[in-house]
Amino acid sequence: MTIRLKTIELNLGFPKKRVVVHLYDGPDAPPSSPRRLEYWKSEKQPIGYGSQGRVFLQKCISGSRLYTQRAVKMIPLQEGNGRRRYVRELQIVIKFSHDRYSRYFVKSLGWYLSDDSLCIAMEYLAKGDLETYLQGSPPLPEDECRHVISQVTKGLKLMHKEGFAHRDIKPQNVLIQQSPIHDGSLAWWVRLTDFGISKPLEAGTNTAVGVGTLGYMAPELLGWGLPESSANISYPAVDMWALGVMSFRILMGTNLFPTPVSIFQYCGHPELHLPQSRLEDRNISPDGAAFIRALLRPLVAQRLESNAALLHDWIRPHTSSAPAILATHSGSSNQSSRNNRPGYPANLTPY
Repeated sequence: MTIRLKTIELNLGFPKKRVVVHLYDGPDAPPSSPRRLEYWKSEKQPIGYGSQGRVFLQKCISGSRLYTQRAVKMIPLQEGNGRRRYVRELQIVIKFSHDRYSRYFVKSLGWYLSDDSLCIAMEYLAKGDLETYLQGSPPLPEDECRHVISQVTKGLKLMHKEGFAHRDIKPQNVLIQQSPIHDGSLAWWVRLTDFGISKPLEAGTNTAVGVGTLGYMAPELLGWGLPESSANISYPAVDMWALGVMSFRILMGTNLFPTPVSIFQYCGHPELHLPQSRLEDRNISPDGAAFIRALLRPLVAQRLESNAALLHDWIRPHTSSAPAILATHSGSSNQSSRNNRPGYPANLTPY
């Protein structure tokens, strides 16, 4: 896969510490017009951590035409495998920043190189990630959980169809665009982020090393159930296992697998470690319980795939409807209407 990264590289300068300046040639301006300048200033402390780097909030202090805030992931420059990983992340970010994927993935706003980092600018969603929300709130009602899970499943279906696996599905990598909690009567709208360990589904992939977040890693990543003659991993199936663990986390308010040992114990006797009564005590519907169990089947060949998951009775009613969206952009990137802002800079337009 070849993607021309140059097309959204941001021209820049660094006049002061923590200040970045981007230079634009306005597409609707005369050739003799001076270049437009945007000044962005980073907060001192990171607002989050991705799989390969730290994430900082940047605010536009002069010259903004579309966004006034953005989240910038800063990945230390490396050589060898490290470089291959962050270049791959950038390629995947660019691909899934296309408008046709924007309902389910956080968009990139461009990228640039500093002296020591690759910096990927992303939309800033001020409502934060789902894990932070869950830590300070009771478990979601089942119907709200279905809204969230159906959207994540749609995102995974798109990734798998395009030949990619996310490989780090968890509430921390699900950002909240809007929710009934934050926006009154509006339904949940969430979007996937952090492609730091995502990868193409290349033929012959045989990475059996555990990659992901403990607690959400599928048993095969830990060596369970793999024949010695084959170390091939089905990473779409890994994503679906993590989706099952995340569904349990959202519904029950606890982590299903606090240790790797608990995963092995579950794989030996799923019915003992996830009894029906445990779900019934939280009034989880039979369809909800069946959905989780179908995703958490230890054997990969028996695990629900993304296409089948969207047809499951538990989330199928939500797969044909989209969340009601605020008339104005609800994210704290403070995006103005593109129709009211002609001349959107070509080198900032995501694929």
